[in-house]
Amino acid sequence: MSDAVPATTRASAGGSSGPPGLSVPSLEPVLQGLKARLESLGLTASLWDPAGNVLVEPVARHELCRCFCAERRLCQEAMSRLAQRACSEDSTETALGPTGCRILAVPLHQRRRRVGAAVACMPTRQTPETEEFARTCSRLGLDRDFAAGLCRRAARHDEAEAETLSQVLKWLIDDAQAKMVAREELTTLSANLANTYEELSLLYRISGSMK
Repeated sequence: MSDAVPATTRASAGGSSGPPGLSVPSLEPVLQGLKARLESLGLTASLWDPAGNVLVEPVARHELCRCFCAERRLCQEAMSRLAQRACSEDSTETALGPTGCRILAVPLHQRRRRVGAAVACMPTRQTPETEEFARTCSRLGLDRDFAAGLCRRAARHDEAEAETLSQVLKWLIDDAQAKMVAREELTTLSANLANTYEELSLLYRISGSMK
């Protein structure tokens, strides 16, 4: 995302916290579990800390991304800035990236504390018409019509859907995070019940031997 392109919208996250007990690094399994859903939505997701350091790298999901790999540094810098802004503003953020793709950022919480952001990137049906896309093709020596064809095959959404998709991303991550916490709590509860059963059995045997 170029700082000269302020194509950014914002939606309040409401300050609500995510389920307790997880840190941003431990959300990597959550993203892996959501991989199929995110791919069906045409999203490539990554994780960032509040300072804008990448924790889980974005992966080139389609041929357009692979063709634009030379712009990877610029894209990651844009994602880093948007992750920092999402954490600073405590809101979902969207911005136009340096290649004309749309970037989404969702703040992540733990016990009402912002611990980082999930950032997703996607081409839209309008990406080939952007100046950023044209400049990228020119810098890389790519035929614009060829790259536009790759973009249209990869694009699942219009620009107007970006903010809705950022909310969908937030709901998916919150839901997956809550399920992970519930599984961990169930495992802990099962272990505690097993220990309690063993202690009660021991007390029963001791009391029986004292009769």
